[in-house]
Amino acid sequence: MHVTPVLSRFSTTASRAGPGASDRAPWSGKKPLSPPARSYRAIIGVHGAASSGAAAGRGRGASARLYTAARSLYNAARASPSTSQEARTPPVTDARRRWHVFAAVAIGTFMATLDSSIVNVSLPTISRDFGIDLSIAQWVVLAYLMTVAALLLPAGSFVDLVGRARSFTAGLALFTLGSLACGVAPSEGALIAARVLQAIGAALTMATGAALLLDVWSPQQRGQVMGLMGMIVSVGLMTGPPLGGLISGSLGWRWVFYVNLPVGVIGVAWAVLSLRGTREPRGRLEAFDIPGAAALGLFMIALCLGLTFGPKQGWGRPMVAGLLVASPVLLAGFLWRQATARRPMLDLGLFRNATFSSASAASLLSFTGQFPIFLFLPFYLQNVAGYSETHTGLTIFIVPLLTAVLAPSSGHLSDRWGTLWPSVAGMVLRAASCGALLMLGRE
Repeated sequence: MHVTPVLSRFSTTASRAGPGASDRAPWSGKKPLSPPARSYRAIIGVHGAASSGAAAGRGRGASARLYTAARSLYNAARASPSTSQEARTPPVTDARRRWHVFAAVAIGTFMATLDSSIVNVSLPTISRDFGIDLSIAQWVVLAYLMTVAALLLPAGSFVDLVGRARSFTAGLALFTLGSLACGVAPSEGALIAARVLQAIGAALTMATGAALLLDVWSPQQRGQVMGLMGMIVSVGLMTGPPLGGLISGSLGWRWVFYVNLPVGVIGVAWAVLSLRGTREPRGRLEAFDIPGAAALGLFMIALCLGLTFGPKQGWGRPMVAGLLVASPVLLAGFLWRQATARRPMLDLGLFRNATFSSASAASLLSFTGQFPIFLFLPFYLQNVAGYSETHTGLTIFIVPLLTAVLAPSSGHLSDRWGTLWPSVAGMVLRAASCGALLMLGRE
């Protein structure tokens, strides 16, 4: 699963050359970029739009940084699996079909991001129903987020090998099935396991959606479409707590998951129809980096478990200390694997580019500051300020409402003026809002 997606600048040269040129190496005009290289640009693009509300735009000028970034992507393309039969879909000229693809991606993206936060307000009710401590109930949320974080990068590599459209559709179907399993879960263990199933489907959906959009939209239109996707991601993330509170308070916590079923069924059917022309396989499964995926997943698990158990059990406990020591070791193993593997999931050469590295770091910091606020704010409003569930929902809904209104305009601004200043403005406003929240008291 940020700031404005500055990687969209890489398509500047291509946009001047015409549709379809964005996938060729800008200095040669010959070798097209492979799907993994395009996926790196796509994934950073859509998640960048999520946090600042500013979407992808075309940078201006063929600077040295643009050349370095394009060179890194080209190297990733040459190192990644590719076959002569690999399908390369040019931008679609039929506007109606482009919007059909957008609708399918929007449904899957909204459902995946919504469920990362919709359960938060229901945790006290879930803990009472199952008779469990809140420290166990929080794994209903943590299991989902941890699984998505661990699988997002491997999923991005996997879908480029088996086909984006089929992976997106399968991910959406798996997510819907997981929602049903969550709703009928007889115990806390079954609920947590069902949340993991949901997260696997969400990772496939989120890793594929942006790349599907870049397959059918021309470089000149990507700022607009990424702005709209940024709106959908932000609304999904921020609507979760108020919507979850309203549903749980009126229908019960199980309906927080049941509401996904009709939307998921419609989304799967729509994806089957609208993505029919983009189902060709991209490579061979033997090229998938299993050791790298395992190292990344174990790193995320060790880090999350260590940070979760540390405050309650003590940082000096052998289990906690072991997890916290193992996490950097596993991260180092993952980086070593990516540096030495013949076909890595992530081309570490991308981080030599200052634009890519700074955008990634800013995205990490942005989400680090965002999630705690929307996790704890509903509890503050209800338990400290004395708001009702309905009042809490309406109060928090101000944020996604403004995001929905402003995100498309931010995409147009980044198309016109570049990505730097919209990104800086979004981060400054976020920092100011966090400072204002620090002044909240019991009144």
